[in-house]
Amino acid sequence: MSVAETLDLLRARELERHRAWKAAGNSGRPPPEPATPIEPWWRNATPADAALWERLAYGRARAAHDRCGHVSPFRHFTHIYAMSETELVQAVNHAEQIVHQTELAAWEAEQTA
Repeated sequence: MSVAETLDLLRARELERHRAWKAAGNSGRPPPEPATPIEPWWRNATPADAALWERLAYGRARAAHDRCGHVSPFRHFTHIYAMSETELVQAVNHAEQIVHQTELAAWEAEQTA
């Protein structure tokens, strides 16, 4: 599946989620969904696949670090690039959980306002 097809599929799923939320009688936006956990790359992956995984993992780490603020599990951006694969996977998943909890708390506050 191409990147464009994947993005189209994800957009369609999100639109359907919004429609179902509204059809159930809810107002506003639906609650945020947690990010899909990142997994280690396969040991039998091609060098190109491994390089792509690494770029994606670094990108997710940087985005999560920025969105976590002072509670980020990363000390700074250079710390991201010094981690082992295992440490990076754990830290990205942890950071994205922090982001999700923050977004969920903001959503709940919005719903009660």
